[in-house]
Formats: sequence, structure tokens, C-alpha cells
Amino acid sequence: MQEPRVDRSLQPEELTQRDRGPKPFLKWAGGKNQMLKNLEHHFPRRFSKYYEPFLGGGAVFFSLVEKYPPFDAVLSDFNEELINSYQVVKTNVEELIGILKVHKANYSRRAEKYYYHVRKQRPFGSVEKAARLIFLNKTCYNGLYRVNQKGEFNVPFGTYGNPRILDEMNLRSVSEVLNYTRARLVTADYEDATKDASKAISSTLTHHINR
Repeated sequence: MQEPRVDRSLQPEELTQRDRGPKPFLKWAGGKNQMLKNLEHHFPRRFSKYYEPFLGGGAVFFSLVEKYPPFDAVLSDFNEELINSYQVVKTNVEELIGILKVHKANYSRRAEKYYYHVRKQRPFGSVEKAARLIFLNKTCYNGLYRVNQKGEFNVPFGTYGNPRILDEMNLRSVSEVLNYTRARLVTADYEDATKDASKAISSTLTHHINR
């Protein structure tokens, strides 16, 4: 008897991911995940453009994507490495996943030694830089981002049993929403990032959320 065909697109774990939608792919100090229920009271009923001048892990942005019709987004932060990571997820997610697979495999064999090896690296390519930041973020102490006066990442190794270095499905989901919201990713401070937001309905939303 012929084996029944299994629809791989409908596996339970995949449905779980789809139900919860894209989520932050980085841990970030000051993230708003725990505050979302309170912040939702400030969300307008409708808007066409969203400005986020303190992007970080993007918790508010991903929450809005789940609850609202498609909208345009201007996502910014003063951290150049952070914005580069979002840009790479948006435009080169498969290449990024490939490099993270290598990091994950090497980490599984010699976690702490490999962490410090990667921490010392200074990659030139944008995809390699993004993969390094994501790897360090998932394996450093408490998911912190900290650099010294020379701009060198100096957070110590985090003692995790099995850190989630790579979440392929979520990275692809994030890539999709960054594209369909036509997200403009900008390295800028608050004033420069929002200087053209005065006529946007969502500028009020951003103002309240980030006070």
C-alpha cells in the first residue's frame, strides 16, 4: 500500500510559528516585550506609516505587524551593527542562515573557546557582520551589547545549556515582514530618524511608546 502523503507545510511546529508570527531575532536591553500589553492601549485604530527610532529587538514593530493591515515602516537606531543585521535579514536571509549554521556547529563542539574566537573577529562583509552579532547576542552574558572605547565587543561568555543560535523559520518570517512593510532601515539618532514624521499618524504612536 502506498504511504500517505505528508504535507510538510502543515507540521505542528510550523503552525505554532505561524500562529505567533515573527518575533525579535535579537535579545536587546530595554526591549519592550514585557510591556506590550500596556503599550497596546496607546496604539491608534489605524495608521499608514510607523516610525521606530529606538529599534532594538523590534518587539513593538513585530506586534503591530500581527495586528494591523500592511503599513510602511521607518526603523532606525543609532547602533550601526544592529541596523546592518536587520538589513541583512531583509535582503540576504538565506546566506545569513548558512553562516549561522556554521557558527552553531562550531559552538556545539567547543562553546566557550569558539565564542571568544568569534568575539575577536572583525569581519568585513555585511552578512558576516550580521551573523557575528546574532551569534554573540545569543551566546554572550545576558544578551548584552557592549563595546569598549575602541569599539570592540567585550561582553563575556554566557553559560547557556543550549542557546537558540539559529531559528531559520523566524528569520525567514522577519525577512518577509521587513519586505512587505517596505521597511526603510536607517542608522540615525532620534531627531534625524523622525524629522519627517510630523505629518504621519503613527508619529504619535512612536512618541508615546518611547517616552
